[in-house]
Amino acid sequence: LSSRDVFHYEDNINSIYANYSKTFFKKLETRVGLRYEYIDYKIRQDVAGTSRKDSYGKLLPNILLKYSFSDKYDLSLTYNKNIWRPWYAEFNPFMIPNSDGFYTRGNISLDPNPSDRLYMKLGILKKYFISARYMFTDQDYWTDYITEGNKTISQESNFFGKVHKYYVFANTNQTFFKNKFTVNLGVGWYYIDNSDFNRRNHLGTDNSYVNYLSASTNLSYTNLFNKNINLSAWLEVSNQNNGNSITNKPNIFHNISATKIFPKTQMEVSLQLMNIFKRPNYDATTYVQSGTFRNSSKWDWYGFSISFVKRFGNQKVKENTKTDVEKNGGGGK
Repeated sequence: LSSRDVFHYEDNINSIYANYSKTFFKKLETRVGLRYEYIDYKIRQDVAGTSRKDSYGKLLPNILLKYSFSDKYDLSLTYNKNIWRPWYAEFNPFMIPNSDGFYTRGNISLDPNPSDRLYMKLGILKKYFISARYMFTDQDYWTDYITEGNKTISQESNFFGKVHKYYVFANTNQTFFKNKFTVNLGVGWYYIDNSDFNRRNHLGTDNSYVNYLSASTNLSYTNLFNKNINLSAWLEVSNQNNGNSITNKPNIFHNISATKIFPKTQMEVSLQLMNIFKRPNYDATTYVQSGTFRNSSKWDWYGFSISFVKRFGNQKVKENTKTDVEKNGGGGK
């Protein structure tokens, strides 16, 4: 809707950090880190004339303590100070038509989101893991809906208020049938205290205290029937609870794959099935000062794929000549 205007964004981030590690009594591993980041950025529109120039610095400490009671039991405790900054596109103030007569746009006034995170993990027999997490923040930006004339506009806005999040997880890794069958299963319970956040932002109280379960599993079987057939499956049940948006029903993702290996010809044929039994959905209610908005949609993330791979030469030699980036698939967030 602003075809003649141009949005400009420029930032510079500088950081310095130091880590110190030391082991005590051959059982207690410690690591202390401190990072300082400084950012300055400039935002402007050519025609509308809207602009912003800002800068700030932040100290981000982190601490790790890990105590090994024996080869079978260990306990770790981690603390991190994090900061999440808005993407440049989230600053972009141009308004874009959306579906059902709605519009979307960015917000040039967004502030960063600092948070404190505490994580504890108990390992038992190297097969069972129990962990607990706590996260605290008192400033964040989330989806907001505002009305201008006859237009309803969705944009990110700053929200202030304390949010406490508590997570408890149980996870296990098991192998069966001479290590051919591997099972990874995890179940988590989440509890979110939004009471101060809702009160300060004059939001509905229906989502002041939110709790829910989440679970995921990975299954894999190697060399099925000794026919060089590898099977794997992944299933996850999750919820999209984000700030002032609360999910109405959980989401289910699943993926099934089978690979047949032909050693003589070094050929591989793989079949992958993605969300074929149930399409993923997004169904959540967003609470804002003007009321509530429900967003419900199904995702077209489903289908199948078939791949054929032909290998040449000595694969062990090729693997050893790869760089670290290649081995990790190019990296990623």
